[in-house]
Amino acid sequence: METIIEAGHFYSVNGPSQASLKGWQIGKELATNLPNSGLVLFIDDYHDEQDFLEPGDTYLGNEEAELAAETMKQEATHVFSETEIAKVAPTKVGELLDDGAVKLKKGVVSVSGVRLGTMFDHKTETFKPTCVFLDYMLLGQKAELASDQVTILPDTYQKQQGNLAVVLGQLVIPSLANYEAQYYSLNGEGKL
Repeated sequence: METIIEAGHFYSVNGPSQASLKGWQIGKELATNLPNSGLVLFIDDYHDEQDFLEPGDTYLGNEEAELAAETMKQEATHVFSETEIAKVAPTKVGELLDDGAVKLKKGVVSVSGVRLGTMFDHKTETFKPTCVFLDYMLLGQKAELASDQVTILPDTYQKQQGNLAVVLGQLVIPSLANYEAQYYSLNGEGKL
């Protein structure tokens, strides 16, 4: 496999939404048309609540959400768990601090002005990662499967992905050759 296509991200607390399904469909189409690619799913089972919904998005009913989640898991070549990634985040941030690659100031860990998380009393085991740092960690795990990465996201993630690009400019993932985020609008016809 040369390219990983991540699509359909959803929170396990509510299951896939209309935005998740649209992203998944775009990802499936891209994977079908791109030789040597695999479609992966990233499930947020780390946050126990989802207190926001993308503009224009709607939740599925319980049964429909369960069926959609199961279908996506079966169609994916690999499923990543945010909880599993968060478990290794303190160790990784400790390594980055030891190497001087990131800064810790007043309990905030950052690189190039991008907040990566918080830490209490300089103890790495208390590290609480931000979504940007979890995305960075996810890219590292996905890069072990393939060096080229594409992530399909709603267009509201552009700022967050901009922060991820800053982080990737400073914290290199050696096995990552290429990363691209592609966006779609929930109100439009497809990718931007």
